[in-house]
Amino acid sequence: MKDRRLRERLVTADGREHPADTVIMGTGFRTRDFVAPMRVTGLTERDLGEAWRDGPRAYLGMAVAGFPNFFLMYGPNTNVGSGSVVHMLESQISYIVQAARALRGPEVLYMDVREGVLADFDSVLQRRLDGTVWNAGGCDSWYLHSGAGADGRRRNAGNRPGSMLGYRRRTRTLDPSDYRIVKR
Repeated sequence: MKDRRLRERLVTADGREHPADTVIMGTGFRTRDFVAPMRVTGLTERDLGEAWRDGPRAYLGMAVAGFPNFFLMYGPNTNVGSGSVVHMLESQISYIVQAARALRGPEVLYMDVREGVLADFDSVLQRRLDGTVWNAGGCDSWYLHSGAGADGRRRNAGNRPGSMLGYRRRTRTLDPSDYRIVKR
């Protein structure tokens, strides 16, 4: 019986051959383009890409100030190193359902996370990320936004510090005071 194992090889630019049993090709990915290729506009026709020029940010990874009734799932800072993304998505679904119920009444036009709430949340989150493996040690990784933000430091828009249980607790109940609720 003939040996049917594949005898594959990689040939590098210098012409050298390298035996390989398995070849995995990564074509790249855009980790910071949370809504690509869609164009999202908010109040006063503000473009989400422009709003995120210094790096994506969203309250609890879901709500962006100036973009009413717009909720993301698996948005900025919802990637975890301590558990399952499914757990995060379940927490987000519950939260977004609460938001949809708050919007159900005929008197409510829209709800928009308050800029101060988002800014405070993001500031604390970024400070908590400072000492993590994703940010510390001088590593230049895809976790960090390519440009410096207004505070002069590079933002991590991918990862969330903390526990899965902490996120579940934080998203268990939508606090209407975090939002500007505009009535008709």
